[in-house]
Amino acid sequence: MRIKRWPGVGTLERERRPLRAKVARRLGVGTLFVILLLVAARLAFPYAILRYVNNVIDGLPGYSGSIEKIRVSLWRGAYTIIGPRLFKEGGGQEISLFAAEQIDLSLEWGTLLRGALRGEIAVDRPSINIVASKSPRRKQSATEAEAKTWQETVEELFPVRIDRFEIRDGSVSLRDETRDTPIAVRVKNLDMLARNLTNAEGREEALPASLRASARVLGQGLAYLNVRMDPLNRTPTFDLDASLRQVPMTGLNDFLRAYGRADVQGGTFNLFVEAAAAGGRVRGYAKPIFHQLKIAGEREREGGLRRFRELIIEGVK
Repeated sequence: MRIKRWPGVGTLERERRPLRAKVARRLGVGTLFVILLLVAARLAFPYAILRYVNNVIDGLPGYSGSIEKIRVSLWRGAYTIIGPRLFKEGGGQEISLFAAEQIDLSLEWGTLLRGALRGEIAVDRPSINIVASKSPRRKQSATEAEAKTWQETVEELFPVRIDRFEIRDGSVSLRDETRDTPIAVRVKNLDMLARNLTNAEGREEALPASLRASARVLGQGLAYLNVRMDPLNRTPTFDLDASLRQVPMTGLNDFLRAYGRADVQGGTFNLFVEAAAAGGRVRGYAKPIFHQLKIAGEREREGGLRRFRELIIEGVK
């Protein structure tokens, strides 16, 4: 049996073939163009962010800084600042204020899946230098206006509410030059983790956020901090446990001489603190414990202990 062919069918098919080939060719060229455009954007993106971050740092009055490079991770919604450095300017000199190995700023996908856009910041090996000085050139304590400027700067660098903040292996140097005997205290191996700062997890408990920290103080001393809190409350609302353990008393001599007029030759110091705040009231206690304490001069012992206890109570207040 012979199958009849409709007139014009073969011609129509032959006309469609070049059309399909033309469409496929254009589609291939378009796809290649989009891929090249995405690759170019990916390569240019870190440099654009680098320029933006440097402009933000340059906009800080009285400060200067630099960063080594920017690393972008699009799939994480993150970028990493490598080698940030920040200096306070004054008197023709630059005084180191902050440095870090890297700062990672990223979206927190767990909260995003729950319908909230939140971010997290992780800082690796930061070094912070704080100086209290009579000289305005060296003074690094922030005024209220400067604190507001810092808050605005962080918002410019990462315009997302921060729900998680972490410090890994940090160090802090504190130096008081306002007295005749300069006081220096160094904190090392600082690890800190603050979580649920904006209550993005939707917890109904009274203290939904938490902060935990540990560090080494004056070489051998150990510091611990555990806080549960409600950072969204207008009045301070928290439950705090903190301790200092095995702090060598000789490492506190500069502090004791400046504030307590005491000279310690040996011993260790431990301090345990518990406090809770709610409704504008704070309740708690501080328990100092000395072990094998040796104060120079028998006549100075009683007065030195009394002054040291007074300093502790004043510090806790």
